Amino acid sequence: MSTKPLILLLANSKNSINRKFAKALEQQLNAELIELVDYQVDFYCEDLEKDHFPEKIKSLVRKLHDHKTLIFVTPEHNGFVPAFAKNTIDWMTRDTQYGKNQFLKELDGIICCVTPAAKSGGKTVLELLTKFFSFSGLNVKGAVLVNGYHDGFDFQPFITDVQKLI
Repeated sequence: MSTKPLILLLANSKNSINRKFAKALEQQLNAELIELVDYQVDFYCEDLEKDHFPEKIKSLVRKLHDHKTLIFVTPEHNGFVPAFAKNTIDWMTRDTQYGKNQFLKELDGIICCVTPAAKSGGKTVLELLTKFFSFSGLNVKGAVLVNGYHDGFDFQPFITDVQKLI
């Protein structure tokens, strides 16, 4: 198991401010970065699951378990995670390699959300993901809200916050 943190980017926009933050974390923390957009699958449906469970989802869950610490970086879309990310997470919960609904079992995690708004659904996203990921076996060590983002924004104080949680 790698001691190098794994950053999981839940954004699918090429110009996402969350991608910028994830890249800054990757460099500063000497971490590995994977983008959930690379693991997109069909919209979850029980019928599809019975016919064929996506191998790329099994592979992704195994990759998560190659690391002790996960750092989730997500935008907020109307107070929740992007739809494509929610779908991929739904598929991951169906993978029983580590127990029913325990795809994050025995892993440590930090959840981050970057938003341009001073007050936004970012806090709601962090609360929801903290509860959900805890239910899925993750030991949530903390959450970092990066709000008020603008061009020229300094991520360093927030990167320091993440470093303290690792």
